[in-house]
Amino acid sequence: MQLDISAKAYFKQTFWTGLTYRTGHSIVVMLGAGVDRFVFGYAYDIGLNGLMKNTYGTHEFTFVVRFGDVASRYRWLNRF
Repeated sequence: MQLDISAKAYFKQTFWTGLTYRTGHSIVVMLGAGVDRFVFGYAYDIGLNGLMKNTYGTHEFTFVVRFGDVASRYRWLNRF
């Protein structure tokens, strides 16, 4: 069993940053930006367990394109 504890902050409703702690496993640092109908995100996962000796963490990239004009269709996207 594990627990994720996260915090996210927005700047001018365009940029965001966040931090997640996954109990006993890792810390994740996140950055992102939304431009028009595009959303770009980056996360760096820093391992806290024995695997850290063999790796320098993982990089994750996110790219989202919104199609259409219905804002309710993209409510899920605003949560991240």
